Amino acid sequence: MSFSKIASWMTARRLRAQGFILALCLWSVYVWNMSTPGLLDRARNLKGTDFLHFYTLGSLALSHRGADLYNLQAQSELAARRIPAAAGIRYLPLYPPQVSIFFAPFARLSYANALTVWLSLSALIYGLCCYAV
Repeated sequence: MSFSKIASWMTARRLRAQGFILALCLWSVYVWNMSTPGLLDRARNLKGTDFLHFYTLGSLALSHRGADLYNLQAQSELAARRIPAAAGIRYLPLYPPQVSIFFAPFARLSYANALTVWLSLSALIYGLCCYAV
């Protein structure tokens, strides 16, 4: 197929439609995976696993445990104590102290509520960025 044929086939309308279908498929799979009750998804992984580290750092800031900001073992134990489903999950402590201060307000909430707020804010910011583009 020549370049001109491909270029004529890839209209803005078709690209928008394909992008919409792709987004719909990806988001449908995500919603289906996360729609299980409790903190574990269908694969039995903790929901919001990436957020767990930030939540733990915020917990350290709230309890004034600055010395543990770079202690892998202390963070792993704290995460397992606050969220039993997180037992065995470990993250390398690489973030600067400011991150723990930023996430301290989230750590005042339960993990499920903090994750809901975080995902809602992330979706809002993402939507605003998409709208701006």
